[in-house]
Amino acid sequence: NEKSIYGGGDDLQIYHDGSVNKIVGTGAHDIEVYTSNTKRFTIGSNGNTTYLDDVKSIYGTGSDLRIYHDGTHSRIVDGGANATSFQTGELRIHDAAANEYIAKFVANGAVELYYDNSKKLKTTSTGVGILGSLSVESDSQKLTLGSGNDLEIYHNGSSSYIENNTGNLYIFSANLRIENADG
Repeated sequence: NEKSIYGGGDDLQIYHDGSVNKIVGTGAHDIEVYTSNTKRFTIGSNGNTTYLDDVKSIYGTGSDLRIYHDGTHSRIVDGGANATSFQTGELRIHDAAANEYIAKFVANGAVELYYDNSKKLKTTSTGVGILGSLSVESDSQKLTLGSGNDLEIYHNGSSSYIENNTGNLYIFSANLRIENADG
């Protein structure tokens, strides 16, 4: 229970209370931690911990998980050979202001992807739902259907194609109109 006390108002105390080792900052003073005469992080009087750029929180015997800010980007890095797992009932990814969705992942439910806070793609119990238009944005890339690419729809840069590569092609409609560009 002996204390090392520093500061005119007992501002910093280091001691063992019989069961726990303690470093105590009293009053409204931050605690700064230095190594090699360089500040690495601060424990604010409000309890927040602030790490400087490129100071990593490292977890795992083989430094498997690192969380840090490199001065430009925030990083969560899994350097191990295994997957990184998030365990939650619903994972939401927002923009920096937290006022728009980017993606949502719901346990036992949908995965949803957003563009400008508007849902554009979702998984359903039977497959995938597209909310908006579907576009293949480069020439000669094909929209393929069937396990053997049985039906292909594409544009090669000058002409558009619908190719049925197996069996019959059926078109069912109450009315069928095929028109040229002049109508």
